[in-house]
Amino acid sequence: GTIQKERLDATIKINKFPIGLIAGWFGYNISGDIFSSLKISGAYLNPKIEGAFVLPIIYKKLPLKITGSGKYQNHQMAFDIESELNLKGLNIFLQNDKQKISGLVTAQLAIIGSTSQPKFSGKVTIKNAAYQNWQIGLAINNLQSIISLKGNQINIDKFSGNDKKTGKISLTGKIDLDQKLVDLNLQLEKAQIINRSDINGKASGILTLEGNFENLELYGNVVVRPLSLILDRLSTNQINTLEITEANKKQDLAVDNFMPNINLKINLKSDKQAYLIGKGLNAELKGEVKIYGDIKNPQYGGSFENIGGRYDLLGKKFILQDGKVEFRGDYFQFMIPAIYSGKDLEITAKIYGDSRDFKLDLSSIPAMSTNDIISNILFGKSSLSINPIQAIRIAKAMNDIKNPNQSSFDPIDSTRNFLKVDNLEFDSEETEAGKTVSVGVGKYVSEKVYIEFQKSNDPNQALKGNVEVEITPSLNLKSSSDSQNSGSVEVEWKRDY
Repeated sequence: GTIQKERLDATIKINKFPIGLIAGWFGYNISGDIFSSLKISGAYLNPKIEGAFVLPIIYKKLPLKITGSGKYQNHQMAFDIESELNLKGLNIFLQNDKQKISGLVTAQLAIIGSTSQPKFSGKVTIKNAAYQNWQIGLAINNLQSIISLKGNQINIDKFSGNDKKTGKISLTGKIDLDQKLVDLNLQLEKAQIINRSDINGKASGILTLEGNFENLELYGNVVVRPLSLILDRLSTNQINTLEITEANKKQDLAVDNFMPNINLKINLKSDKQAYLIGKGLNAELKGEVKIYGDIKNPQYGGSFENIGGRYDLLGKKFILQDGKVEFRGDYFQFMIPAIYSGKDLEITAKIYGDSRDFKLDLSSIPAMSTNDIISNILFGKSSLSINPIQAIRIAKAMNDIKNPNQSSFDPIDSTRNFLKVDNLEFDSEETEAGKTVSVGVGKYVSEKVYIEFQKSNDPNQALKGNVEVEITPSLNLKSSSDSQNSGSVEVEWKRDY
């Protein structure tokens, strides 16, 4: 350039200057090169300054490109700054490998006005972003966002995404930088907020984040429908923990000091389509759970009541009665009774436990031992009248009831499930011709109609068939026939006193 008596005309160019030399003075590990051009012209006391720069940097493996241009004269300025960030670079900051984020963020910032009262405006755009959390089964796709800056106010004009199916998530609101106030609304529309093998659910509702930069409150009502808790998988599900080392303590404290206090007041409600499933239980629930307290140490509490369902035990259907599931802290406990009504017997199964343990107690009217209860469920008769094969089934069933969290192989029960029948029996008896073995197969074709077939290995014995129809709770119609054209019809009436 040139320097005259009262005037300066100069151009300064910087090509590939390592930014790390400057950043290192302030304790930051930033790499990259500066490309810049600066032109200064005019009087010494009031020069006109124009320039532009390109700054591609890498901070902790996070690539960021910043470009800018502007001019300054007479205490008036006009600057335009643009930046571009690939969100994949943020994955190194996530606390474990079970999360992933992707997408592209672009930002524009304009600064105009005087140095004493500058005016800001700008826009942040997010395109084709996605977030996945494999630990809870959360997946948000097609994230699109437009966030604008006008003066001292940030407006979220658009922020939306969807899950893998039809669920939607959107965020609107504003942040006042001058008053330091936050007012944001998150709307969920059938969003799959959790989708694990042991629990999955969709949520609809609005959550509001409101307050100032120091104290915020997150509150709202969310309907979770459907919701499924799978007992068979909950009992073995392993909860991952994160180890915090001494080296991270300073960083954690810095984050805690930066983060505002967030108080939670969230109601999770389900009025239908909430299910507790597994280990033979299929219960439909309704109720409410409250999430409250500080976000760093949230508290949970609430209860669900049973509104219907069944419990399948040893091929028989027990009807669920009034029961309850209570949520406390990070686990839940439940107690649901179920009743099976036989011919002259009423059996109650008390199903209870928590997310870690499943328990079952059996009782009956008239009272009898657990052995006899199981024998009546399986074979419709006392344990004193059974054969050795049936005794093995009772022993296996007793072990399953005493140890419901363990599973053992039952070939008869596996065959029954494979054939899709409700009852499969093997019986034996001594005859003049020797010992014979018979097989019986039965199935409920409807709630009140039961069909059964029996056949033995004795060629002289006919194939037998039985049909039982419940006309009323007190009146049954029984019909039996065989392949030798003999049969009978029987009407059974009973009354409980």
